[in-house]
Amino acid sequence: MTTLQINKLTKEPTMDIKESVIDFIYPMMEKALGDWENGGKALINIDDTFNALHGYTFNQQNRVTTKLYNQHYGFENKGFISQSSFSKLYKEHQIILIKGTKLCPIWFNSIVFTKAAKDLLVKYGYKRSSYPSQVSQEVKAKINEQLKAAGEKMIYRFSKLSYVANVESFNNLLGTENEKLLKENKNITADQWQLIQEQEKNSTELKDLEFINSMIVNMESKPNIKFHREMTAYYRPSTDTVNIRRSSDMLSDENFLETVIHELIHSTNHQTRTNRRNKVIYNETHGRSLEECVAEIGMLYSLKRFDNNAIDKDKIYNNAGLYIKGWLSMFKTKKEKVERLLIAAKLADQAEKYIFQPKEIKIVNKPIDKQFNGCL
Repeated sequence: MTTLQINKLTKEPTMDIKESVIDFIYPMMEKALGDWENGGKALINIDDTFNALHGYTFNQQNRVTTKLYNQHYGFENKGFISQSSFSKLYKEHQIILIKGTKLCPIWFNSIVFTKAAKDLLVKYGYKRSSYPSQVSQEVKAKINEQLKAAGEKMIYRFSKLSYVANVESFNNLLGTENEKLLKENKNITADQWQLIQEQEKNSTELKDLEFINSMIVNMESKPNIKFHREMTAYYRPSTDTVNIRRSSDMLSDENFLETVIHELIHSTNHQTRTNRRNKVIYNETHGRSLEECVAEIGMLYSLKRFDNNAIDKDKIYNNAGLYIKGWLSMFKTKKEKVERLLIAAKLADQAEKYIFQPKEIKIVNKPIDKQFNGCL
């Protein structure tokens, strides 16, 4: 990201919002070809949540739930501990859940032996409480043969609602001798961990942060910046944090620039900044669409601040056109799309100027279109 610099504008260029939508944004959206590009390189996934006492990754459904839980409460660690282990941890190691911690619900799924199979397990020297993974293939084959002859099943799938807590939610665990009780994610091999360490050494994080700080230097209220390895970038209002990949983990400077400014525009929706929620009447139908259009159009408006020779703006225009087109796909007519774009463009202009030229705008917290219904 060392090739990019912000141009110092001696005078903020005038722009007609309506003209920019009709002559630039809408045609760009209609002409966009191909598939939208996320822009992230394929990285070894170290972001999957897992059982920290056993090292096993959660299934897909529980990974989604626990990742959302982490995002909501601002936890960095991917490890979780099951509620069934809380009592043992306290009795044996004085590890206790922090008072007031909200637990995360997950579905506990397991394959267990039927009652008939458990009766036969004892005959082969196993405990009735043994799991199928703890019994030899030879013994399971014999038990299955006997039960099949009797018209009975050997195993069945067992599911129940359970609860887990992030490892950061415990006293006397992280940063103590007790931390050795925790396992690494078993889905990541030693060779993969070594590769990850090499990637970290070649990180562009410091240069990227310096570049981002040069962009937000004029912001009166600045969001926090956090780098991660997840494929999806996002802004978290609860911690006022922009979460993004480093430029070394993106396919190009264009992808990095587009993503960073898009998320910075999202951050301007914070109540200490432009507080867009006060300007539009929102409902659950179209609000996310509006906010995503605001962020992408704000990013497009910011490109005037970067040298045409430093980045491929046509590449960004095509990708942005595909992105906006996707978020307006529920609207069928040009009139409907242009109406939404006009609202988004007005808000995007304020958001973009808040980042780069905050003294040039006056934030007025009143509705700009009482007829539009959407929801962030």
